[in-house]
Amino acid sequence: MKKYLLFILVLLSSCRQEEQDLSVININPDSQGKFTFNDVYELESVIPLETKDSSLFGEVANTIFIKEKIFILSGRKFNRYYYTVFDTTGKFLYRQNKTGRGPGEYTRISNFMSNGDSLIVKSDNKLTYYNIEGKYITEKPSPSSVLVAMEYMPDGCYLINYSITSADTVDGKYYSLKLYSPTGEYIKGFLPIPKAVTEHPFFSEGTTFINNDNRIYFFPLTHNSIFEYRSKDKSLNELYKIKIEGAPEFDIFNVTPAQLEGSNWIRSKSMIWLLDINDKFLTLRINYGTKRKIAIVNREDNKTILIPDEKFNDELNELPVIPINNNKGTLVSIVNSLSIIESQTKNPNSIGSKLKATLTDNSNSVIIVYKMKQKR
Repeated sequence: MKKYLLFILVLLSSCRQEEQDLSVININPDSQGKFTFNDVYELESVIPLETKDSSLFGEVANTIFIKEKIFILSGRKFNRYYYTVFDTTGKFLYRQNKTGRGPGEYTRISNFMSNGDSLIVKSDNKLTYYNIEGKYITEKPSPSSVLVAMEYMPDGCYLINYSITSADTVDGKYYSLKLYSPTGEYIKGFLPIPKAVTEHPFFSEGTTFINNDNRIYFFPLTHNSIFEYRSKDKSLNELYKIKIEGAPEFDIFNVTPAQLEGSNWIRSKSMIWLLDINDKFLTLRINYGTKRKIAIVNREDNKTILIPDEKFNDELNELPVIPINNNKGTLVSIVNSLSIIESQTKNPNSIGSKLKATLTDNSNSVIIVYKMKQKR
């Protein structure tokens, strides 16, 4: 009887270990890929943006798609004063520049986001709401002046990711992610972090949310895992833990005093960004030491292929791939230089070559949208 019991316990232990292993993605930064960008992605659309003096913009910070309109936030972190709006054919519609301190106005834009049918501008201590035609709707106090990203749920609740952590006024605890009601009341926090880290705040672009069919995916800067938020039961679930071979495993609760000074802890961990995810694949950008690579993971078996940054391009259509933050639930690339497209083109019949023929050095940016294939 004891032998049978021992066998069952060993079997259960083995099953548990196998289940745990399935949630771990091990990445060898020196591995070489056997398939390419085009094995995983297919081209959805190419949108050259109309070129006018009033429509040109600089460095792109974020792109949002709302009801057949494209909203582009541009400028460096402390110099974002407007956003530019196009339709999905690339036609310029208008530029929003309501700088000021009165109702319907804002100072510099730290970020912007959508609640499904309107645009929300985050500026210092308030959120200013505009409809998609640029008309002022309302404004609300911001839960924090330091949020990196916000994502609205179908029930009107919203998640906030912070670049500088701060104590909640409700429970006094510290979190990387917080949930608020439609009217702005704090509901609960996720992903706790130690107080010592919050006493040494850091500024960072952080990570953003990916909304794919109302499933919200998130890779927080303070952790090494991909999470999925489920609005049905307001829960955050860990999907995968990412481990890079040769790199020490990072734990936010074991940050040393030396690492806290100057926020050196953020430099002690491998930097990983979630670029895209669907039921079959997920795409990560990885900065590990001097290595800069794209990891494409097959979610069915957790097998990973790494592609060097410079080879993460659409060779089939001869188009460069430069991912940018977006809410489309797919991979969006923004190319703002004709020379980048020219460097890709060899086949005169490719989409890249045909696009190049329509552009000049003074042309506006081009938006290129890709979707993941469901099968490889």
